Amino acid sequence: GIGAIFRAPLGAAFFSAECLYSKPEFEYEVLLPGLISAITGYSIYSSYAGWGFLFDVPDIAFSHPSQLLLYAILGVVCALVGAIYPKIFYGFRDRIFKPLPIPAWLKPALGGLILGTIAMVFPQALGMGYGYIQEAINGTHTIGFLLAFAGIKIIATSLTISSGGSGGVFGPSLVIGGALGAAFGQAAVDLMPGIAPSPVACIMVGMCGFFAGVAKVPFASVIMVMELTGSYGLLVPSLLVATIAYLMLPLTVRLYENQVGSRSDSPAHLGSFAVDILNHIRVKDYWTPEPDEVHIVRESDTLAELVDMASDTEQDLFPVTDRDGRLTGELTLDDIRRALLTDVPKELVVARDLQRPPIGPLQPDDDLAAAARMLANRRTGSVIVCDEPEGGRVLGVFGRRDLMVAYSREMDRLKTEDGAEIPSGDEPF
Repeated sequence: GIGAIFRAPLGAAFFSAECLYSKPEFEYEVLLPGLISAITGYSIYSSYAGWGFLFDVPDIAFSHPSQLLLYAILGVVCALVGAIYPKIFYGFRDRIFKPLPIPAWLKPALGGLILGTIAMVFPQALGMGYGYIQEAINGTHTIGFLLAFAGIKIIATSLTISSGGSGGVFGPSLVIGGALGAAFGQAAVDLMPGIAPSPVACIMVGMCGFFAGVAKVPFASVIMVMELTGSYGLLVPSLLVATIAYLMLPLTVRLYENQVGSRSDSPAHLGSFAVDILNHIRVKDYWTPEPDEVHIVRESDTLAELVDMASDTEQDLFPVTDRDGRLTGELTLDDIRRALLTDVPKELVVARDLQRPPIGPLQPDDDLAAAARMLANRRTGSVIVCDEPEGGRVLGVFGRRDLMVAYSREMDRLKTEDGAEIPSGDEPF
């Protein structure tokens, strides 16, 4: 839909892949299907609505490095207003409409009533607002009108959607950014004629910067500006403004509240990232051998001795070793319990009679993915760790708790390096 209505198929495809995360990451699996969908929608829609651009923009281009300072200031303006927009949007929802003790179906009506009252004074609050941006491109509006229009559009969008009405935030965000850019561009021309970029350029770049900041989609925003103008002439200022607006706004200040920080924070990728993390952690990274803390069974130990030992520990897996202290097998609590059910005297049954071949064992250099596979294939919560793959000396036992502790510590370390975790919530796209 975005690719068709805004005549920006490439930007729409990138938006679909980028809008899921507040950090500069993409859902790569979405990109190619998004391109196919955007191209199809754009082609069919344009066959009926025309093949032109959404806005009738004159030929404009970045022409002098001195303009970069003014574009940087525009990026700051987009970030400052962008910090206010989500607070108003969700403030209306959480502080006004949600607490209202009225039926849910009345809330959109109340929002519409308030918006209609505003429209009696400022009728430009109604509608999508693209026509007013085109008029700003043509230079028919004053700075005061453009600033008022941007503010009213923020309030109108917040009232409509936060009250439960139908609508989106993509189009209004572009309109708000365009109005800010137009006002800034006209003010810059009045103050610094001959140096300042044209107001038309500021309109398009303002759209890019504002939406990049509030929606956390800097790359898609830059591509859309190129498609809206039909040229690469504003590529450099668009990159600058989008970067400044994106970096100035904290990741928690965003219009799409359901965004997660990155692919590693996404529930859809928890499994793949968990396996990737386990593949890169070795057993010895978060586990210390403690052979003296582990109850080790000798092949010659009697069942009576095994019962006494098992009753004195919470250990559920017992390594069995020969006279040289090398692993030959293992015993579990279930093995000992089953032996007690037989009629054979406990003094005549030894561990060699009960032991089974060990699963594994693990070595300290094995990764945690191997440990997880071993633990998944057994009922006990532990696996034996030895210094050699076969016939090695027992270093200890590695349990499910050790696995979870190692994984948790590694995740904490990665999040500390990569930044704070982003909370999520509910919000309309």
